[in-house]
Amino acid sequence: MPTRQIPVFVLAGFLGSGKTTFLNGLLHNALGVRVGVIINDFGDIPVDSWLVDASVDTMVTLGGGCLCCVTDAGQIDDMLQQLLDPSLEIDAVVIEASGLADPANLALRVSRSSTRGVRFAGVVLMVDACEYLETLRSHPQIAQDGRIADLIVLNKADLVSSSDLDQLMRTLEDSSRGAPVLPTTFGTIDPRLLFDRARHEPPRYGQVPLPFENLERHAHDRHPPHLHDQYTSVSFRTDRPLSPHRFLELLYDRPAGLYRLKGHVRFTVTRGPGAARHPLEVQSVGAHVRFARQRQTPNHPLVDETQLVLIGIGVDAADVAARLADCEADTATSDDRTAMITINRYLD
Repeated sequence: MPTRQIPVFVLAGFLGSGKTTFLNGLLHNALGVRVGVIINDFGDIPVDSWLVDASVDTMVTLGGGCLCCVTDAGQIDDMLQQLLDPSLEIDAVVIEASGLADPANLALRVSRSSTRGVRFAGVVLMVDACEYLETLRSHPQIAQDGRIADLIVLNKADLVSSSDLDQLMRTLEDSSRGAPVLPTTFGTIDPRLLFDRARHEPPRYGQVPLPFENLERHAHDRHPPHLHDQYTSVSFRTDRPLSPHRFLELLYDRPAGLYRLKGHVRFTVTRGPGAARHPLEVQSVGAHVRFARQRQTPNHPLVDETQLVLIGIGVDAADVAARLADCEADTATSDDRTAMITINRYLD
């Protein structure tokens, strides 16, 4: 009898394209498929690991490296081997790449894995319908990502006009050499596009997250320049609440070069519209901002402090940290209460 081969997918896409939202949708599939996940954050705080719906007790922290720059193929094999533990009952594996990773390089490394019991199943490429053309002007090399995609998920399709959506689909179909392009909202697709129905007794759902840790930053020196080499990541953490008014001012008047902000933010206002006792999740791509209340699960405790990762080109890290520190406040003002009403407009 042939050995069962577990499919391994690479999930790629530029910063803010919706990879984590897409992944969470796969993890809640109704097919009984149990998904193992390898997460590659870009930054010192593993924000993506927190935003993925965890279903195990232990999560390791990321060392801030890039999975596409791993020189020792055995390191990827080791991660895959951990997920092959029979007690985990894994049916499929998804590797969520950093938004600045080189998906072609990563796909090549996964396809050459010597791990028995797995097979490379292809690349799913997430594209932000609102930002793609502007990003393409800044980084024309991302057009090549479509050439290795097996499925392109055109996310946030509801936020652009029908004519712009048609243009985007034609652009992606041309650059990808015929890969299917699936317009979607909130990264939602039918999981049957990727998975076959699985049978477990008792039924098993959810994921086993395995973030990649302890990558040496100097590993980049042994590779040709990648897109992520142009970007700076700034991490900010504080147990003091932030002024909603000042934080919104920072989002409206962004530090030069800042493109992406993600994490959790605890505000001084804990009552009224948009307020929450625990920090809110925050995601920002370009001019688009989204807040959400944290989702608590038995194995996913709530974050109780502000933890943010900010990514951009030529970002002055000291200036960003100073501006965020200036948002710290112990008491709320009338401006803060008004600002929470504004935040409520962006609250999912």
